Amino acid sequence: MPFNVDPSASIAEGLEPSSHVLYKYAISGVWFALSVISYMYELSVHSSEASRMVCCPGPWVENLRQQAIADATASVNGDKDLFLSHGDVLLAWWTKVLTKAQNLSSSQPISTMNVANLRGLFPSHLPESTEAVYISNAAISAYTLTTSDELAHMSVGELAL
Repeated sequence: MPFNVDPSASIAEGLEPSSHVLYKYAISGVWFALSVISYMYELSVHSSEASRMVCCPGPWVENLRQQAIADATASVNGDKDLFLSHGDVLLAWWTKVLTKAQNLSSSQPISTMNVANLRGLFPSHLPESTEAVYISNAAISAYTLTTSDELAHMSVGELAL
């Protein structure tokens, strides 16, 4: 589809930014400027940073996912209809590993970001035609905010959920 057509724009029509659950955490003004400066400093100091890939065996990931589903099901009083993707579970597990390794203070805020596919959630807003492909706004960032202490007391399944 053309770049100037946004079939998902109607999903948020009429909503005020202040109605977003994370609106109170938005950075603005001086804090926004400081975060940009901090980010630029980090880029200049750690510019030689190398990317690495962590490979996990498929059966181990599936076992972790099944355990996470069991933990999450128990935390929501037995709701059998919940779904956790492999990505949800791996992000939760990796977040727990990293925060534990850093020995953070209990009040340290932790923010995780995952990507969600909007195509299945809002099929009426995206074209059904097999001749049209729309990628740009078909994915959205999903943030979770917690503290190091809350994270330490959650199971992988609860965090993934």
